[in-house]
Amino acid sequence: MELFSKRNKSLSSRRQFLRGEVGKEGNFLTDALRNRLIEEISYIISSNAYLERFLIVDDKVQDRYYLERNSLHKLSMRGLGYSMTEICNCSDLSFDLDSYQDIKFFDLIELFIIFTKEDRRSSFIDRINEIFREEGDRFIIHDFLIIDKRAGGLRPLIPLIKDLLLRDKLSELLSESLLIGSNSGGEVSARISADVLQILFSDPDGKIDTKTYASDLCNKIATRWTTEDHVNDFSNLINETVLNAKKLGNEISNIRHTDGYTIKVEFPGFYKLISNNNTSIAELVILTFPEKYLIRQDPDGIKKSYLEKYSIDKEFGKVISKEEENMFISPDDLPF
Repeated sequence: MELFSKRNKSLSSRRQFLRGEVGKEGNFLTDALRNRLIEEISYIISSNAYLERFLIVDDKVQDRYYLERNSLHKLSMRGLGYSMTEICNCSDLSFDLDSYQDIKFFDLIELFIIFTKEDRRSSFIDRINEIFREEGDRFIIHDFLIIDKRAGGLRPLIPLIKDLLLRDKLSELLSESLLIGSNSGGEVSARISADVLQILFSDPDGKIDTKTYASDLCNKIATRWTTEDHVNDFSNLINETVLNAKKLGNEISNIRHTDGYTIKVEFPGFYKLISNNNTSIAELVILTFPEKYLIRQDPDGIKKSYLEKYSIDKEFGKVISKEEENMFISPDDLPF
């Protein structure tokens, strides 16, 4: 399974800086976000309403539910290459501070989303996304994938882009960005970024004229990210930004046109400005509507494949009964 830690390897060596203190490698969440997520996951486990039964212990002696250690160990070792039980106490979901990392905790959340009951998955995702929105809006869940909207930009999303032409252009763009220091490299990057913008703000079916389609898309973006009383003004600002970006692409030489009327610019940094601006707009569009631009992942397919591969009955889980407790004889009660 290619979960969060494998898709965001750079975060595993990144340190968190809070209140002037350097945090541990692999930690990047605020204390508030981390604490809220841990509490939410604790509830999801203890409710016995979300996770598949094979991952849960029904402890009738203590009258509570908690994670089944052996099942979690095998699941994480097979899918991730390390055991979640190294960082997580299954009986109370406390964490070993010496081995805990935020990046591994996100693996745990994604793993739980996959192995949640089908009719409860959307509720699980909504609960986590609500916390993400209230605590800085840095992350968002798409299907079962936690996407870091600030750390990786569009690069980790390229394999998930639905439209093949858009996917190829973005792949070229991020490759060409390495050449941005040269004049020709900057021009190529600016040219590709202008193509990306043209794809995103044009009706894929060709039924709606570009100006109307672009204006409508800007309005939808504004509606998603601001309050109702500011939608119109914000939409106009986004639309003007997009129109200006397109105008730069059309009127600066060697981007979309090479005609004599275009403006020739000698400073290579200007092409970098155009490329960065267009890439940022593309990122805004795609991350605002991941459901529109990203391929749907199939968590149920992944779960079914795992269960079949290892002959696991998802409905069968461990039960600790009161009868078993009564069968236990304390050494102190022995007559010898």
